[in-house]
Amino acid sequence: MNAPTLIVGLGGTGCKIAERVSQMVIPSQRDSIAFCGFDTDINDLQKISDRNPLIHLVQTSTRQTVGEYLSLDQYSKDEWFPGHAILYTKPLTEGAGQVRAISRLSLNPVVRAGQLEPLHEAIQSLYKVDQTQGDQALRVIIVSSLAGGTGSGLILPIALYIRQYLKTHYRQNANITRGFFILPEIFYEVITDRAERNNLSANAYATLRELDAFLMKGDNSLPSRYKDSVRLLMPRISAEGYEDFNVRPYDFCFLFDAQNAEGSKLNSFEQYLDHAANCIYSQSIGPMNKRSNSSEDNTIRRLAQESGRNRYAGAGASRLEYPLEDIKTLVALNWMREAISEQWLVYDRLFKAQKAEANKRREEGLSMTDQSFEEFYREQIKTDVDNKKKFARAIFTSTGDYEDGINRKADHWNQYLEQITSKVNAESTDLSPRSRQASEACENLLNTLSEKSEWADFADTWHQLDTYRKSLEKDVEDKAANIAYSTFLGVKEEADGSFSNLQLEYYLTDQKGNFIHPCASRYMIAKVLEELENRRTMAKNRAEELEDIFKSRETDGFEDDKGERLTVNTIGGYQGAGRFKRKADKRLKNEILDDLTTYKQEADEWVSNKIQAEVYMAGLQYYHELFTAYDNLFQALESKVGQLDKRIEQLKNKYVQSSGSTVRYVCANRKCLEAILKKMPYLQSRFFLDKNLARKIHQRVRDFSMMSERPEAAKYFGGLFDQEMTDFYKAAVMDSYGLELSVDILTAIEKEAELLGLYKDDPDSLRLTDQYVRDVIRTTRALSCPFIETPLGETKAPVNSCAYNTSLIPPKGDDSLRSRLVQSELANLGGTPDDDIPENMIMFYKSFYGLRANELSKFAPPIHDETHDRPAGEYFKAYYELVDSLLPIPGKSSGISPHLDKWWHLVTKMPDLDEGNQEKQFHEQFAAFFWAMLIGLINLDQVSDDQQNYKINIARLRLKNDSRFKYNGETLVVSNGTPCDKLYEVLDAISIYPALTHRILEYVNNEIAYDINMNGDLNDRLLWENLRTFKIEEPLIGRNREKSTCVLDLPLLLRKSNNTKSYFEEDSIGLLKVILDELKRYFELNINEKDALNDYLAFIKHEYARSLVSWEKEEQAVAQTLTGSLFNNWFETIAQYFEDLGARRDAKEIRKKAEALKAAYDPQLAQSDGDA
Repeated sequence: MNAPTLIVGLGGTGCKIAERVSQMVIPSQRDSIAFCGFDTDINDLQKISDRNPLIHLVQTSTRQTVGEYLSLDQYSKDEWFPGHAILYTKPLTEGAGQVRAISRLSLNPVVRAGQLEPLHEAIQSLYKVDQTQGDQALRVIIVSSLAGGTGSGLILPIALYIRQYLKTHYRQNANITRGFFILPEIFYEVITDRAERNNLSANAYATLRELDAFLMKGDNSLPSRYKDSVRLLMPRISAEGYEDFNVRPYDFCFLFDAQNAEGSKLNSFEQYLDHAANCIYSQSIGPMNKRSNSSEDNTIRRLAQESGRNRYAGAGASRLEYPLEDIKTLVALNWMREAISEQWLVYDRLFKAQKAEANKRREEGLSMTDQSFEEFYREQIKTDVDNKKKFARAIFTSTGDYEDGINRKADHWNQYLEQITSKVNAESTDLSPRSRQASEACENLLNTLSEKSEWADFADTWHQLDTYRKSLEKDVEDKAANIAYSTFLGVKEEADGSFSNLQLEYYLTDQKGNFIHPCASRYMIAKVLEELENRRTMAKNRAEELEDIFKSRETDGFEDDKGERLTVNTIGGYQGAGRFKRKADKRLKNEILDDLTTYKQEADEWVSNKIQAEVYMAGLQYYHELFTAYDNLFQALESKVGQLDKRIEQLKNKYVQSSGSTVRYVCANRKCLEAILKKMPYLQSRFFLDKNLARKIHQRVRDFSMMSERPEAAKYFGGLFDQEMTDFYKAAVMDSYGLELSVDILTAIEKEAELLGLYKDDPDSLRLTDQYVRDVIRTTRALSCPFIETPLGETKAPVNSCAYNTSLIPPKGDDSLRSRLVQSELANLGGTPDDDIPENMIMFYKSFYGLRANELSKFAPPIHDETHDRPAGEYFKAYYELVDSLLPIPGKSSGISPHLDKWWHLVTKMPDLDEGNQEKQFHEQFAAFFWAMLIGLINLDQVSDDQQNYKINIARLRLKNDSRFKYNGETLVVSNGTPCDKLYEVLDAISIYPALTHRILEYVNNEIAYDINMNGDLNDRLLWENLRTFKIEEPLIGRNREKSTCVLDLPLLLRKSNNTKSYFEEDSIGLLKVILDELKRYFELNINEKDALNDYLAFIKHEYARSLVSWEKEEQAVAQTLTGSLFNNWFETIAQYFEDLGARRDAKEIRKKAEALKAAYDPQLAQSDGDA
């Protein structure tokens, strides 16, 4: 049972990968897996929802612009958002635009409004009561790009939120959270602009720098100086204020790069997304996840060695697969090409050829008669049947009934039409009430009429018969339409799927009851059309013949012995032939009575024939449409068959093994596939077709024929060909060759060797084939190399794992070659048998754990020393080129901070990824501070009677016309935006102004170089010239408030000027070390090598003695100054420095003087010294 697992996709890329993982989850895993996606784009989220409604989705944006939201959120505006005019008009719904802080900003109102319910629901779905889960800890996987704005801007806040939510709502502290992050180079295929790539790189470095800091914070190893700055306050849900989540955001962070540890790449951006999904599935969901979890448990022991900063990892996955479905499809397509093109389409192609020949003869001047395909089809099949052609005989045989299977006793089309005719005749007598009443009246009159009746009675009867006939004329059209509809268009199959004997489909079955082949159905329809036309003609002709009789009776009437004409209009007033001609009247009356009786019968016969003719006409129209629809089907098949060669070629070339893929396909190269086709010919009858498929084809054709607006036939029937027909032939392939094709992956590799003919005649073929299988497994395992560069420094041992179907487990006691292979190549290398893995597949997974970000070259700083020269990493370089250009007032910078907080790019606010680079930045800041104060590049200026501010010497630093400096004004400002008026604030001001730091050091180095080149008197050089005039205006020292003139006083002055909680003693000591280093460097550059060290030590000893005086004065003003930790660390740092330079005697003297001074002001120390 899988541990409950929550997979969260952040941003566009993260959501795409999460969706891909969701598609890999099998039904048995789904109850223990939940998915959630975060994005700003509602359209993208809607598409995901439409494709996969099981993914819970959160839109992290409102319709406000950045500026509108900031106007409502003063805290964000003042404290952390990198305000810039270019950002204020940007709508939050348009995404973060690679500005990560916008993503954080857009999340805040979502959190405060309680709109994270989809995330909560996803979590809650994993905490349903389920005894099978036991106490398994929740696994959280957060996947995102490090490059863009939306996803990378949510990596930290969403992880913190989820961890805190689990902690407070489920008392869940043991959950494991993994990050899976896509590095920028993967996007280079779709992002080619250099500036945009640099933005992606800077974002990646910034994101990992933040993660690194919060990982240390979560492990309680974050240096104390950062406890107030490394915080990310989240809005309270449905309440005012913010809260700090003091939790570790991630346990492990997997980084996914464009190149693996061996330098190989994939072929496309989509392949990277697929591979990332495969890695996540293998690592967290698939059978190998237990192996991955065990590796993480072992790694935890090593985390303490790096203060928790080695929580980064790399992962890779590969797959060995026998593509059974595609091989089945290939063979099926080959069979379809043979069966359909050679038989199904033979008559269509013959008709085209005949038509082309007729057109050719017309062009030659010959007269040719056009023949419809319907007529051609009937005649050609009859001819082929007479010539005993198998396919034609099969068509004909399936459309009739036979005695003893030999003698044909009935044609199905005639059987069908006899039923239709009977139905029409029966329903034709079902008259309308008006006609029925008229008919009854006629019958009554005819029954009472005799030779004794009056002539007026004959007139009434004749008039009634005319009324009846005219009533029938009115009934015919509606009656025929109703019968036609119920006979053709309106007919439906029964509820159980059967057909009545009044439906054509009832007769589209052979003697075994199977639905007949489409070619036979087509022939059946052609014969129905022929017979319908015959019957319609007969009925129509008879109806017209009767109509002529009606007209003749109406005009000619009857003639008596005197030659007088009696018509319907005159017979009523007829007086007879005379009293002596009674026999003649009797004879005439009997004649008229017989004719009127016949008139009634003829009227009834007329209505029957008239309706038959109309119904048959409707049938002709219906079956012409159906026959035409079959023509469309076969034209579509013709087109599809024409594409079969291309499809077969595509499948043959689909699995050509090439670089750039992590999947090795078995039996799938061109040579193997051609060998398979040769071994598996089509053995079925060309007329063979599954009854269900034949029925489905006919139903699709009938549906098409009845559409009022028909789609393009090729598209409509294309799906039938591509899906149902292909599936039928695939099933037929498996019926014939299933045992050969349906094999496990190891057997498939063995079969590959056989198909390639590798060891055909070799007596040692068994052993050689076994070795071939091993080689294939090993090379595929190698493809699972993690997609992260090889770490710098110590080599990390990979963790291997694989998963395969349980059918590969050898029986107990089996010592065969295969058994040994499974044990050594799979089981012993992290193998996990699992029924969820298909038999035709082996999955491999490999990972590196215990990495640090600065061990990856793209994040690493440059190295330039005697033995090693390494340029700055791509992401490192892009990041520092951006942040070094940022100004103390963010809105005045040309660039925008890549961080979630406007100050996190500063080493004083957040630790760097690399301790060496961090130390270098502190060194540069301290050095800039030292030199600026020493040589007057920053000075305290009296701006008013009660206000002094530190100002930059713009002119001396030549900043006025320097394009790198757009900082408006010369007054230094501190991080809260106020002018700098304290000495310690000068250091803060320098720390938030990287460009100023670099400019000061650049100026100093130029001055030092000038001194060296001029080779003038030492007293006129930079150091000595400025030492003579050096003094610090504030803070003042001692009771007498004297200005300091000693550079070694700066650590003391730094402490004295800062009485706030922002003071860090390590800054004072760090400054002291840099002062000692910088002075030593200066001596070494300006004095010959022989004297430099001695002169330097002498100078420091002299300055040390002067500074002790300052410390003593300060002790006199502020008691216990000398017993504080700063003084101890100060003189011990100097003493240690002397020791490191080999001046042990001087170091001892430095300690002795310091201790003596302390003892002078501490009786207890003096007593202990005396006792000693």
